[in-house]
Amino acid sequence: MKRILLLFAVLFCTMSASAQVGIIGGLTSTHTDLKGAWADKGNLNMYHAGILARMSLVKGFLYLQPALIYNVKGANLQELSAASAESFQLKTGYLELPVQLQAGFSLGKALRLYGLAEPFAGLALNSDMFDGDQRKESMQNLKTRWEWGVGLGAGVELFEHVQVSLKYFWNFGNPYNSDIQFDGNNVFSNFDIEKCGGISLSLALIL
Repeated sequence: MKRILLLFAVLFCTMSASAQVGIIGGLTSTHTDLKGAWADKGNLNMYHAGILARMSLVKGFLYLQPALIYNVKGANLQELSAASAESFQLKTGYLELPVQLQAGFSLGKALRLYGLAEPFAGLALNSDMFDGDQRKESMQNLKTRWEWGVGLGAGVELFEHVQVSLKYFWNFGNPYNSDIQFDGNNVFSNFDIEKCGGISLSLALIL
């Protein structure tokens, strides 16, 4: 995993020296379906923000776009366990390196539509658990600080400078322990949190 993250970092630095650069930010939902994400739109506490570099591989059709972002992901434990009457939320902030490959078509300089595939790797910088308004630092709930996965989605680019994209992402592996603790007590035991996948909506401004 360290080698993957290092490879992504070298790729990003190499590209940023000769490519367009920009900034990116948006919302990260713990839901894996659009209906659930929309229903939870008032709880906008998962997010991502960072910088990107873009290189044209085939002008107007194929682009490579790595980024360096801070991405907050997590899980709602109550939704994943119908037997529980309590609601706990895990939030983990990752320093993440996604490398996005975009393929699509342009309608002049005004509009480009594209599909995207985005492998990523990341390192957890912090992790918290919430019970209502109570918050506890919970790095001990992480099985590993490393993560990796892939995102698939689509986007639209306006005037070669503004991108709006929507993607599904999957973490390959379970980032959390099977025994989840809050304030020193187990609140979930022998519990399997499903991959920490979700939906991500992003806005990018390319300079």
